[in-house]
Amino acid sequence: MIADLLPKSRAEAKARGCVRYDTGKPCRNGHIAERTTGNGQCCECAKGFRKKSGKTWQITYQAKNRDRYLELKRERGKRYRANNPKANYLTVKRWRESNWDAALAQCHKRRAVLRNCEGSFTKADIEEIRRLQRGRCAYCKIKGPLTIDHIVALACGGSNCRSNLQLLCKSCNSSKRHSDPIDFARREGRLL
Repeated sequence: MIADLLPKSRAEAKARGCVRYDTGKPCRNGHIAERTTGNGQCCECAKGFRKKSGKTWQITYQAKNRDRYLELKRERGKRYRANNPKANYLTVKRWRESNWDAALAQCHKRRAVLRNCEGSFTKADIEEIRRLQRGRCAYCKIKGPLTIDHIVALACGGSNCRSNLQLLCKSCNSSKRHSDPIDFARREGRLL
């Protein structure tokens, strides 16, 4: 039997380089089982502790020390990004490619904050505008990749609210730039 091959004391187990030993005596909870060389704990007691506590200890700690936990998490992230700039760049690039609507919303939000504009929008707002426009450019009506456009440009005092947004193809958005929407429509021959 395997238990017969195990060392009978912790010192003997350490000397032989074993991870476990078996004294054949019951632990304080009455288990007659192997013990770990590291701390001398009964393996059955350790199993019970893991089952009972599992992740509850971590969840309880996080709940009690939320601010400290979040601060440590942010610091760990900063250290990782500082030590692994290329990996961080690739991670951010992959996220932007797979979540381009959210990335655009984030970019516009940052620009609006820098210009002290009111309002904000989310990815869900962009999806709703796309559905209402049937996936077509608001000016030329072609289907294809669309970009977010502020009807009244942020540079001209427009808000960052959903009501001031439309989706344009890249060509129309580049042509419009920060023009007034009425002037742009006249220039394009859509209004007299």
